[in-house]
Amino acid sequence: MPEALRMQSNRDNLGLRILMTATCVLSNLSQLPYFVDLGLSSALSTGLWAVCGVFVILFSRFSIRRSLKELLLFDLLFVVALAINTFLFQLDYWSSSHIRALLSANFVFIIGCCIANKVDRQLITWIIWGYVLSSCIVALDIYFRFFADGFNISTRLYAYKSKNSISQILLTSIILLLFGLSREEKKKRRILVYGISLALLVLIGLLKSRATILGVALIYLLFLRNKQVKLFYKVLVTAMLIAAVIVVLTNKQLNKLVINDILFANRDSSDLDELSSGRVTIIEGCLANIKAHFFEGVGGRYTDCYPLATVEQFGIVPGVILWVIALLPLIYSFREIRERRGQYRLTMTLMVVAAVYELNGLFECLTPLGPGVKCYLLWLLFGMLANGGIDRLNELDEEDDYLNGNYLRREQPDLLRNDV
Repeated sequence: MPEALRMQSNRDNLGLRILMTATCVLSNLSQLPYFVDLGLSSALSTGLWAVCGVFVILFSRFSIRRSLKELLLFDLLFVVALAINTFLFQLDYWSSSHIRALLSANFVFIIGCCIANKVDRQLITWIIWGYVLSSCIVALDIYFRFFADGFNISTRLYAYKSKNSISQILLTSIILLLFGLSREEKKKRRILVYGISLALLVLIGLLKSRATILGVALIYLLFLRNKQVKLFYKVLVTAMLIAAVIVVLTNKQLNKLVINDILFANRDSSDLDELSSGRVTIIEGCLANIKAHFFEGVGGRYTDCYPLATVEQFGIVPGVILWVIALLPLIYSFREIRERRGQYRLTMTLMVVAAVYELNGLFECLTPLGPGVKCYLLWLLFGMLANGGIDRLNELDEEDDYLNGNYLRREQPDLLRNDV
């Protein structure tokens, strides 16, 4: 790309960077306790993405790639299956919160698809830092509102009622910092990256969102599988983790804080139902409903386990289709990594985000489809990468290498380059 055209492209993309970053920032800020207490969080986020979608869809050109076709196909299959069930069984399926979550996920995914042909490293970096810093603002507000004055973490009470949504947003910020940023960006802001990650991790613990804490363990396992991380750093992190576990197990105060107060949330460890906040009873009731209404479901019902909740509500066929839709980002990222098409760092980031949200869905009703504020980044990143963003980033990298005289380096696969 000639230099003059590159400069023009950068100017054209500036408006898109501002629009997308502002939408992500304001969406996260809608999780501030002030808006949550007023019940405005969902309405604010929906309005922001609607405005963003109007601008992006009207003023963009995009082609329909494989992943978009797959999502639209499964959407169509779900609608047809649900229409058949509605005709046969006369149940109210369409008012289910899963329908709204599916629409929200599709809308954000399409926005990502629309901007895929404009994706560049600056846009990715802007979105990452906008998402992270706005999450930090919410985190600081929560900390000073609920913990700075001495909240007693040794009770069964939770400090913040929307702990699950904000904890997942904070964990997503950690993933973006550790997996999403380029090697150069992390080296330049190393103290900031690891300082923010540690602070957010501590707040997740204080919030006692145990489903999200399980996601932290999954991130560690995927970190060990990351081919861009040197073996030295994997060994170092593992050694630090083992040392931390030993300290927690041998120190009575830390043991009580981490094990009893946070992981067990001050519940009876001998009673699995109580330890899981009543989920054993909930799942038993859900399984009974599925057995009794295997094909037709029971209609709109809220159960904190996405795979079971979809079958319980809609019946086996539409429910399984919703399983597949929820798995599409994870399937895509695995496929991209296996085919080694480049942009390993961003594809790995999508895979980690998708895997963590799939795990969270075992304990939540709507995740990974929604709610919108909690899950929008998964579907935005999926759309951006899957509908041509990977190809565009590869082309930009080739042009940069050629201009810098490093075009021979492109012969080395992207995933073999070491990162930290």
